[in-house]
Amino acid sequence: MKYTVAGKSFLTKELIKKEAQRILNKDTIGNAVKGEDYDFLLSLFKNHSEWEEKSRGGFEGIFTGKASHGTTCFYLKKENDLEDISFIHAIKCLKPNR
Repeated sequence: MKYTVAGKSFLTKELIKKEAQRILNKDTIGNAVKGEDYDFLLSLFKNHSEWEEKSRGGFEGIFTGKASHGTTCFYLKKENDLEDISFIHAIKCLKPNR
């Protein structure tokens, strides 16, 4: 099956996961994701089953950070808070191209 994220085609969800992990590990913790990497993550996160709730009220950007259990993850930076969002869950929700 083929999947499309931000206009790019992927043959498997595993390849999408590797791209998200590349972005996650690319920059220093706490930095904003920018450019094509931002576009990729935004497109991917829109597939997350809780996207409406997590993005409600808008957000200033996508950042990397440390979760309470020590792993590195993505956050939507809101006005007064950070909202964690799982790329793994977003990939699970992703539907193949028709």
